[in-house]
Amino acid sequence: MSWELAGWGAGVFVQNWHQRYIIPPKRQHPVVTREFRVGPWLVQPSLNAITQNGTTVHLQPKVMEVLVCLAQQAGQTIPKEELIKRVWAGAFVTDDVLKRCVSELRRAFQDDVREPRIIETIPKRGYRMVGPVVFPASEVLTAPAVGPAHGTAGGRRLQRKWLAATLVAALGVGGSVVWLRMPLPVPRVAAIRMLTHDGLGKFRILTDGSRLYIREWDGTGNFVLAQGSVSGGETSLMRTMFTNIELHDISPDRSQLLVGSFKGTESEAPLWTLPLPSGAPRRVGDLVAHGGAWSPDGRTLVFAKDSDLFLASSEGLEVHKLATVRGVPVAPRFSPDGGRVRFSVSVPAQNASAIWEVATDGKNLRPLFPDAHGTPAECCGSWSYDGRYYFYISGKDVWALPDKLPFLGGRETHPIRLTSGPLSFSNLVASPGGGKLFAVGEQFRGELVRHDPDSREYTRYLSGISAGELDFSRDGQWVTYVSYPERILWRSRTDGSERIQLSSAPVTAMLPRWSPDGSQILYSAYLEGRPWRLLLVPAKGGIPEELLPGSNYSQVDATWSIDGTRIAFGQFNAAGPVMVLDLKTRQVSQLLAPERVFSPRWSPDGRHIAVLSEDSKKLLVLDVAAGKWWDWVSEEGSIGFLTWSLDSKYLYFDETAVEHPAFRRVRVGQARSEVLLRINDLSEYSDALIGAWTGVAPDGSALFVRDLSTREVYSLDLEIQ
Repeated sequence: MSWELAGWGAGVFVQNWHQRYIIPPKRQHPVVTREFRVGPWLVQPSLNAITQNGTTVHLQPKVMEVLVCLAQQAGQTIPKEELIKRVWAGAFVTDDVLKRCVSELRRAFQDDVREPRIIETIPKRGYRMVGPVVFPASEVLTAPAVGPAHGTAGGRRLQRKWLAATLVAALGVGGSVVWLRMPLPVPRVAAIRMLTHDGLGKFRILTDGSRLYIREWDGTGNFVLAQGSVSGGETSLMRTMFTNIELHDISPDRSQLLVGSFKGTESEAPLWTLPLPSGAPRRVGDLVAHGGAWSPDGRTLVFAKDSDLFLASSEGLEVHKLATVRGVPVAPRFSPDGGRVRFSVSVPAQNASAIWEVATDGKNLRPLFPDAHGTPAECCGSWSYDGRYYFYISGKDVWALPDKLPFLGGRETHPIRLTSGPLSFSNLVASPGGGKLFAVGEQFRGELVRHDPDSREYTRYLSGISAGELDFSRDGQWVTYVSYPERILWRSRTDGSERIQLSSAPVTAMLPRWSPDGSQILYSAYLEGRPWRLLLVPAKGGIPEELLPGSNYSQVDATWSIDGTRIAFGQFNAAGPVMVLDLKTRQVSQLLAPERVFSPRWSPDGRHIAVLSEDSKKLLVLDVAAGKWWDWVSEEGSIGFLTWSLDSKYLYFDETAVEHPAFRRVRVGQARSEVLLRINDLSEYSDALIGAWTGVAPDGSALFVRDLSTREVYSLDLEIQ
C-alpha cells in the first residue's frame, strides 16, 4: 500500500460522482532512476549495467527492466503475466522471452537455479527476488498519476479540471492518513519445519537467504561454525582459526560475517570479519565486544561492550558512545532505514531481559514495552526485510510487533504471538527475502552419568535422572541436586531412595550445598522481580529462610566454612567480589583477593579457600590461617566447577574451551594438574545459567550430565492475513 494506492481509491470515488471531469488515475509502480544494490552487486539502471569488485556486466534494456521490477517487490512472487505487462507494455510477448531475460540475469549474477541466491522460480506462478535489495530512500521516485480531462473548452473546463484535481488531492491525502493509521495485516505461522537433524546443539543462526550459518556446540566443549541450506539437509563444518566462535551479524552485501573469538569465560571478545564462502579473517580495528551489527549501508558498526553501546566505522575506527544502560546490552540491530538501533538489555542478577531502542544520534533511548507487567523476558529480535514487522522472542515463543510509523502519529501497534509451544524457540533471524523466519527450536533433557574408571565407560547414575549440580553430605549418605530443565531442588539418599522435593515453581534453584552437620541445605534461588538470593532449607523439608533479606545484590555459588558459622559466596557475574557472611551476626564482609575472582570453594578441613580468576584460566588459593594468597594452577582453557575431595587433599575441576577438554585434579602443594579423563567423546548438557556441570561422587569418580536435548534449526513459514 502507498500514497499512490490511496489516491487510486479517491479517483474511483470522484469518477463515480462526476464522470465528466476525471477518470481513474492509472496505477503506477515506482520508477528507479539511479543505482541500487542487489547483494554485493551495484545495479545502474541508467547504464544498463551491474558491477561487483570492479567487474561490470552490461544487460539488454528489457533485461534491466525485469531486474528493476523484481527488485521493487523483493521477497514477493510476481506472476509472469504481470512482469510481461509491466516490461513490454501490452506488446505480444511469450513466456519464452521472459524466461530468456531471467536466464540472462542468472548468468550475470552467477546465480544457481537449483539453489537460488538472487532470483527464484516459483513453478506455474512467476519469479521472486530472494537476494538482499538495498534502495536508498532518495533513489526511488513515484511516477505521477495523471489522467486526461474531458468537457468543453475554455475557462469552465479549466475550472472543472482544477476542481476535480483538488478533490482528488484532498481525498487522496485523507485516505492516506486513514491508511497510515490502520493496523498492518496480521502475520501468522503457516508451517514449522525442522531443517537440521544431527543432534548437535545450535546456539546462533545467520542467513544470506540461501545458506544458514550456524554456531554449533561440538559436544566437546567448543563452539564451531557450520553451514547448511535454508531448505534443510546435512550441515558441514566451516574450518576457522578460532577455538570458539561467536556469530554476531552478516554484512548487507552477504559477503562476510561479523564474529567474535574467545577461549575462556571472558565477557568481551575481539571482533573479526570472516569472508564468505572462505578466506582469512580480519580484525576489526582493536574492537572487543560481546555483540555487534552492521548498518544497512555497511558503513557503520554498532557494538556492545560492558553496559555501553558504541558506533564505529566498518573498519573499527571513529568510535563514539551511543548509549549506556543499566544492565548488559546484547544483540544490537539497526532498523532497515538505519535510523534506530534496537537491542536487548539483560539483567542477569534478576534473570530478566527487555528490548530497548535508541536513535542513531543517541536520542530517544527507551524500552520498547514500557508498560509491561512482571519481569520482562523479551530478547533478541530481527526486523523483516521491509521494516514493517519486528520479530522477537518472549519466554519461549516467537512474537511479531508491527513497526510504528514515526510521522502523523503513527499507527497503533500491539504484539502478536506467532507460536505457543511445545518447542522453546531462541536465536531468531528473519530471511532477507521475506516470508520465513529461522530459529533454534529446543526441547531440553539430560541424563546423569558416572564415568567408571575401570571400564572407562559412562554409566547411568541415580537411574539417569535429568539433573545436575550434585552435592553430597559429609558422611556420603545423602545427595542434593537440581532437576533439569525445571530447576527444582531435591534431596535423596545416594541410592535414590527417600527422595523429597525441597523447592517448587516459580522459584528457580541453583547450586545447592550441604551444611557440615548435614541438617540444612544452602542454595541460590531466583523469584521473579528479585535478584538471586541465598536460601537455607531444612534437609528434611520445610520453609526456606532467606539469609540476607533486603540486600540489593545477587548471591550465588556459596560454600560453607568447616564449623558452619560462615558462608562465602559470589555474585552472578564473574566480576563481582567474593563476600563472606557471618551467620551469627549476619554481617557481610568482602574477601580481599589480589585480583578479581569468583566461585569460592572452602576445603572440608577449613584450611583453604580456592577461587577462579575472572577469565577462568587460573586457580588461586587462600591459606585461611595465614591470610596469604598464592597462584596455584594455570590452564590453557577455561577452568570450571571446583570440587574438593572429602579428605581435602585434591581439588577437581574441568577444563573446556580447548582442543581436548578434560576432567582434571591437582594435589595441594603441587603446581601442576593431572588429566583424569578426556571428555571429547561426551556430549554434555549445557544449561543456560551455568553451562555444562561436572562433579565428583563420594568414591572420587567423575559425574557428568549427558545431553539428550534437541537443539535444531527450524524454519517458520509466514503468511500475512
